[in-house]
Amino acid sequence: MLLNLLSAWIPAAETMGARVAVLLISVILVGTGAALSLDMRLIANPGDGLVQAVSDRTGIDLGLSKNIVDITCVTLTCILSMTVSHRILGVGIGTLIAMIGIGRVIAFVNKLFGEKLALLLSDTQL
Repeated sequence: MLLNLLSAWIPAAETMGARVAVLLISVILVGTGAALSLDMRLIANPGDGLVQAVSDRTGIDLGLSKNIVDITCVTLTCILSMTVSHRILGVGIGTLIAMIGIGRVIAFVNKLFGEKLALLLSDTQL
């Protein structure tokens, strides 16, 4: 039901340019949302929680931690795919762009707003 409603509002991206634009907008929105929710220490989904745990444990920047976790997951997917089916399945150019892009957007958002957000959050904690 919801998918049908959204499909009526958002036209299908049928040209390559439109698909690339939708992909880039998606990477920006997902990266921004992930950065803000992780910086605010909201309850993260399991994937982002793993990224936050890696960042907290190692001291590596959150954006770089996201890139490391994503590259590891995509690499394991490729290895398992090649082992089982002798070809890479489920990994395309969009996956590779998202794998790098989301981590870089998180790093960019943290660079722009990280200190202000940390200051705001420290003022509101009990």
